[in-house]
Amino acid sequence: MSEWFAQFAGFDLDQRYSLPFSSWYGLGCPTLPETPCLSYPTPTSARIQKPDLDLTLDPFDAVCGNVHYPPNGQSDYDVDNPTVVQSSCADFGRHSGPSGADALSAVSSDQWMSRYGTLAGDCDGPFLVWWWQNMPGYRSLKTFDDGRPMKSVWPFLYY
Repeated sequence: MSEWFAQFAGFDLDQRYSLPFSSWYGLGCPTLPETPCLSYPTPTSARIQKPDLDLTLDPFDAVCGNVHYPPNGQSDYDVDNPTVVQSSCADFGRHSGPSGADALSAVSSDQWMSRYGTLAGDCDGPFLVWWWQNMPGYRSLKTFDDGRPMKSVWPFLYY
């Protein structure tokens, strides 16, 4: 699981984008600022604006996000954010995009709220159901770039 999870959950931002932190957890933004220090000016870009760092990442692939930061999250637990971003989450490990990359598709809170809002309406529930369903699972056919199958997350949780 550790082999694919860092990329899936955005814990490799330092490697993919040469940032001084590995995930948005290390961004150090104030909680619920008037103006978020993380934003998405376009569906393919992420903007970081704070006193010690001001840059735009374009192109930016949010992949699947993590428990605190959905792919379009501007702050912790921003699961209701309607901002649309491009994400490879739905195709993670399937390589159906250009040159064998994971294909990008539009993602916003509508992906999880419309499908899972009534099923798991508490806190982050709708987002987490969506998030877990995009992880490699039994017979998901998700593979690493070299063709090896990604192991399902479920045995790691129950054994």
